[in-house]
Amino acid sequence: MTNEERPIVFSTAMVNALLEGRKTQTRTMMKLPPNSSYTVGDRLWVQESLRGVVDTTIDDGETMPIAAYQADGSHIWTKDKFRVPWRWAQPYLSPSQMPRKLSRITLEITAVRVERLNEKWLWVLEFTRV
Repeated sequence: MTNEERPIVFSTAMVNALLEGRKTQTRTMMKLPPNSSYTVGDRLWVQESLRGVVDTTIDDGETMPIAAYQADGSHIWTKDKFRVPWRWAQPYLSPSQMPRKLSRITLEITAVRVERLNEKWLWVLEFTRV
């Protein structure tokens, strides 16, 4: 069986908890009947809010909008060590709009269980950062 890689949306507060090492599990709604399942070893790439910020460190004194993570304001860098330009019309991107290549956090599922909360069933996913 092949492990899957899929996106998971986290709020700014939850991204900060991940970055600080305080978040090691999450709960997500289970659709009945379950149309997909999570297994140990699956990887989750975190989708988080992005925003455009002004970069004032360009050599010729010009400014340029660049991409930054909303959670901590850090700039997004390419593999070649260049800042990622802000290419979107709006000044902010919600987590669900975040492209895979800009994700900085990948989680590997280490345990899976199902819990019932009132009348709803939830996946409980425990994970570590990769």
